[in-house]
Formats: sequence, structure tokens, C-alpha cells
Amino acid sequence: MRLRSALCLLFLPLLLVGCDSVITDELNNEFAATISGDIAASLTGDAVYTIFDDNGRSTFALFFFGGDLSDNDEDTYTYAALYREGDRPGVGVYAVDGADATSTTFQGSFADLVDADRSTATGPVLTATAGVVTITAFQNGDLNGSFRFDGTGLFLPDTDTFIAATLDGTFEARFVEPGVVRSLGIDFDFD
Repeated sequence: MRLRSALCLLFLPLLLVGCDSVITDELNNEFAATISGDIAASLTGDAVYTIFDDNGRSTFALFFFGGDLSDNDEDTYTYAALYREGDRPGVGVYAVDGADATSTTFQGSFADLVDADRSTATGPVLTATAGVVTITAFQNGDLNGSFRFDGTGLFLPDTDTFIAATLDGTFEARFVEPGVVRSLGIDFDFD
């Protein structure tokens, strides 16, 4: 009996490591995240990045869309976004700072809205206050990593009560042209 217990304890870490690598390998240009706090959910979907260039000012942006990218439009959407000044970052760890996006820090947001283009919009809208983005690899045009950020905001249509939540996820993002993101008609308020 002791031998069986000892073997189970010996092999448990190997099983956990194996499971973690399988989850990462299966992302394939997608993300997986959890939201906890005043709202709670699990999200999966398309992960993409792009670089907006407006009047000589570049903004790098990572988008995590609930479901397929094409399922999101100006009326109904679910997304988390992380963005910063400049081009695509290299492998490293970057702060998420709610005050200001610079070439070394990110800003972030989350929205899960229905009837977003109307005054009767319903759902949570958060702005990141603090967190971290970790870029672990850049290979064949794909960007791999993880993110975690705390955010505050509102659960529309109520505009009197603030909510707080934490988003925590992993991703493998593919590059898309800025026009693909802009064609969704969503006002991300930073591009």
C-alpha cells in the first residue's frame, strides 16, 4: 500500500506537466481565459494581434474575441484587448497599467455587450487597472503568452454601480491586418 501511494506521488507531477503542455499546444491561434470577481465566466475564442498606424503613430494590439472573430460586430461582441504604443513586443514580461500605455506598458479592456450600438446596451465593460502580459514565444508569425489583469467598470445598462473583475488567460495569437479588426465596426477607443 505504501509503495502504491509513493508511486502516485512520484508520477503526479509528471501528469500535471504533461497536461499543461497539451493545453498550450491545443490553443492554435486561440485563447482560454477565466474571469473572476463581480462577474465570473470562462472564455475561449480567436486570438489575434495587429499594429495600427495612424498618422505615424503605431499602436500594437492583442485581441481575444469570444468565439470566432467573425461572430463579433458593432451590435454584439465579447473581447479582451491589450494595447501599447509601438510595434510588436519581443519575448518578455510587460506591465499592464491603467494610467497610460507606453512602449513598455500595456493598457487593457474587456467588454461583453449585447445591443452595443444602442443606448440599451447590456453587459460588463471593464478598464484594466493593473496586471501583466507575458510574451513567451514568437514563432512563424504567432505570438504566444499569458495575461492577467484586474479591471473596474460597469455592468450596463446600470451606470451607478461599479464592478471589479480579474481576467487570467493564455494565448497563441496570429497576425491580422488592421483592416480586419476595423471591419468589425467595434469602437475600441484606442485605435
